[in-house]
This record gives sequence, structure tokens and C-alpha cells, in this order.
Amino acid sequence: PNYAHPDLLRNFSALPMANTMRYHIEHIEEVWKDNAEQWLSLADEAGAPHLTFRDFKWAVTLLQTRCFKVTWTDSTVLIPVGDLINTAAKTNLDWSTTLSENGSVMFTTSEDIGEGV
Repeated sequence: PNYAHPDLLRNFSALPMANTMRYHIEHIEEVWKDNAEQWLSLADEAGAPHLTFRDFKWAVTLLQTRCFKVTWTDSTVLIPVGDLINTAAKTNLDWSTTLSENGSVMFTTSEDIGEGV
């Protein structure tokens, strides 16, 4: 949704989703404009002098589509490989929002999943 072409959003402007998508795209642009100077300076200090809006938009999209909401922190988290597990059109995976006794996250299939699926 963050990469929807403005013409496409205009063509579907009667749908609430198109307006929501436009709002999110504009918000990403505003956040970048408000913070770019500071972030570019920090990126330069960290050895990444060529940070762009495109990089920022990609990172925002990654976090929006790959994060998990959990109970052990007020933030959302990235769980390595966790975002790759459920790829079915219908959810076939349950996951725990709390950590197990050994500090891991538990993923459980909600139905039998064939090998290689």
C-alpha cells in the first residue's frame, strides 16, 4: 500500500481504503520531511552517508508488514524468520504474544501443513 501510485488511488478514491492508503503515504512523507536533517546527520556519523527517503520508506514498510505485537514490551518487535512462516491466504499459524519459560516465542500451526507448503 505504501507504494500505490497516486493515479491508482485517485481512480479508487470512492473507496475508504484508497483514502487510508493516501493518508499513510502522506504521513510517511511528512515524518521524513520533519526528521530528515537529523536522520541524515546520524546516518552520516554511522557510516551510511547516502540515506534517502526511498530507504526510509522501505524501512517503514518493512516494519509495518513484518512486526509482531507482543506483551513483553510496549513496542512491536521483529522476530527473525517469524514473518516468513505464515504465507497462506488463510491464517494457518498461531503465535504466543508472551515469552515461554526459556525466553522464546512459540509458533504453532492451527492445521496440518503438508511438507514443502
